[in-house]
Amino acid sequence: MFILVALIVLLAFAFVRLRVGYPVPDRPLVILTRAEAAFLAAAAATFFPALDEDGRAASKVLRPGEAVDLPGYMDDYLGQLPKRQRFQIRALLMLFEQSSVVFPARGLGAFKRFSSMSPAQQRHVMHAWAESRLYLRRVAFIALKALLVLGYLGDDTNLRALGLAPWEIESPVIETDLIYPSIGARPEQIAFTLEDLAAPGVDARSAPPLRGVEERT
Repeated sequence: MFILVALIVLLAFAFVRLRVGYPVPDRPLVILTRAEAAFLAAAAATFFPALDEDGRAASKVLRPGEAVDLPGYMDDYLGQLPKRQRFQIRALLMLFEQSSVVFPARGLGAFKRFSSMSPAQQRHVMHAWAESRLYLRRVAFIALKALLVLGYLGDDTNLRALGLAPWEIESPVIETDLIYPSIGARPEQIAFTLEDLAAPGVDARSAPPLRGVEERT
């Protein structure tokens, strides 16, 4: 009986810890959960703060992490990845969000979820991961940092501020666009049909059907 009660309490704790109390994201997300979105928003503010330790603007060029839609970017990015890589990244996000159960922060609320901690505690947690004696913790921190930098610098405003925003070029739809998906996409994600085909002087609707395309048109 005691074991059963303990198991019920443990399951209730896990449910509350993993699911309850997370805010609704600012935009609808396809892949990420509320917990993952909350962690990414908190991590972005921790890694890319608006102010430095002296109270001055951390960057005169780039937007702070809290102004970047990192959850939205990561949701779109994960949608382009295979399931295995997607699972690994999401497991990494959960690891950092819930790691205080094993590696608590300092002060009151040291065992809170990362997204619920104070900014000072969040900085302490990330510093502890970066400087840990455990090799795997440091590797996990490097992986998370790379992921956050990818999303932070992928922000359109930051790209334009750095002069790295790609030129907007209207590329015509050609035959290969109807057969092969974009890099990183799956065949079923091909959105073009014969009516989108751009051929100067040729009406695509009257052109002979292409092999492999008939089923999608």
